[in-house]
Amino acid sequence: AEWPLRPGVYRGIVNGKLQTTRLLVKHQKIPRLLQQIIPKNYKFAYVKETSIVDPTTQECTITQENLNCQNVLHVVETIRMKPRGLLETVLERKTRFKGAVSKFTREWAMKKYEENIKNTDKAIMCVLGLIEGCSFDATLNKQLMIR
Repeated sequence: AEWPLRPGVYRGIVNGKLQTTRLLVKHQKIPRLLQQIIPKNYKFAYVKETSIVDPTTQECTITQENLNCQNVLHVVETIRMKPRGLLETVLERKTRFKGAVSKFTREWAMKKYEENIKNTDKAIMCVLGLIEGCSFDATLNKQLMIR
């Protein structure tokens, strides 16, 4: 069974697992490095996010991939969270970069991605209360303050 929650979001039960697919739209600032190969009318990045929650194994898998400019650079990120014992969660992240860009551009994109991941990890730890002296405003979903 599948039903729309709101535009761009679909949720259903597939093989006993809750599956949600969302279309995310992000305003993007195109780096100078890529402005020569990406059309000027690409002002938004479209990202498909699929999450699967397995209540039996208590695992959650989230996959995100860019939908536009895939011929330039296609990035697929998969995050898998699973319990280890009663008080721990293991997070595994795998990311694949492919596209018709130069080695320099691909390495630049990977470096930028790594910088973003550090911020993402800090935000996760902040939300979970693992970092003292930080606050995260979930309503704005963009404020991470570490003192």
